[in-house]
Amino acid sequence: MNEKITVHQRERSGQMAPFLFANIYFTVIFIVGSNFVSSLKIREISVRNFQAIVASLWEADTSRQRLILNNQQSKLFPPKTLTKYQTKPTVEKLLEIFKIYDDEKAIDGLDQQLLDVKVKQFLYELVRTRVFTILRDKLKLYDVPSAENVDEFTKFIYDIWFKRYKRKSTGKMGSSAFQHVFIGESNEETNEVSGLHNWIRYSYLEEKGLIQYDPYKGYMREFVATISYKLNGKSKPFGSMFVGTSPEFEMAVFTLCYLFMPGDEKCRFLLSDCTQIKATTRPLQNSQFDTHKNPSSIEHVPLGTAYPVVGEVVKDCNFYEEMVPAPPVAVPAWGNRNTVDTLFG
Repeated sequence: MNEKITVHQRERSGQMAPFLFANIYFTVIFIVGSNFVSSLKIREISVRNFQAIVASLWEADTSRQRLILNNQQSKLFPPKTLTKYQTKPTVEKLLEIFKIYDDEKAIDGLDQQLLDVKVKQFLYELVRTRVFTILRDKLKLYDVPSAENVDEFTKFIYDIWFKRYKRKSTGKMGSSAFQHVFIGESNEETNEVSGLHNWIRYSYLEEKGLIQYDPYKGYMREFVATISYKLNGKSKPFGSMFVGTSPEFEMAVFTLCYLFMPGDEKCRFLLSDCTQIKATTRPLQNSQFDTHKNPSSIEHVPLGTAYPVVGEVVKDCNFYEEMVPAPPVAVPAWGNRNTVDTLFG
């Protein structure tokens, strides 16, 4: 695994590629904002080194659960799944955020002030997990400026996951990568669920009796699955998620792919069961985050979506590649922090 993945400076735009159901591999696709054109330049990293980082994050994810999903009944998850898992600090804070989004008593819509408080509490726990401590340490090896201290790192994670933006130029301010991936959104034009790629959220909705699974059309592996369902009258023909992994692992891996392999570069790694993963990032144009004015502002650009798709199992894979620091190469200026949300002051 000595192949080099090089992400060089480029300008690219386009629409999200269609799902390739016939291809048997793991794909993680990121859409950054809406119609975003990006000029990016990130240092190279070898496939071996990337795999080593993923393996170290996986080993640090001691909160991971081994769940056996039941795809033949109305209940997908084992009984009391969340009861056994909700005492984990990041999960506890995540569930508190879920409750804000699902508060039916909120007459004036989402309580943004309370949400900001809960997000800050969640981030506090998140960046202090073993998984995120390792992620920050690894990013330091590649001279990522925001990894130098916890405060800057927290702001960076907030920027790409929680910074609010419009999905459409005529839409409302309020969407975010976190909301799209961990909460789910409604596409009024297609009457479908948009996003929602987190197993904890699915389990939460299942316990509330809010989700109805369709006859099984997907596939399941030990740590990843696809499902078809209806939620609040809206359908999701194809939804994918990691299974049993912690919020910190999912956000760390997605962040890692986003940083090192944006655009059409392939982000490849294996899970411990040797399931292969490929990742594609595709920045699109959004006037809120116009990097033509600041081509090195990737740290400020939020994700639009991130999700896994099941892939083949690689025989005799070497999951635990030894980490070898990358050779020093030129790293571009990453811009400043003038656009940081006021949540962190």
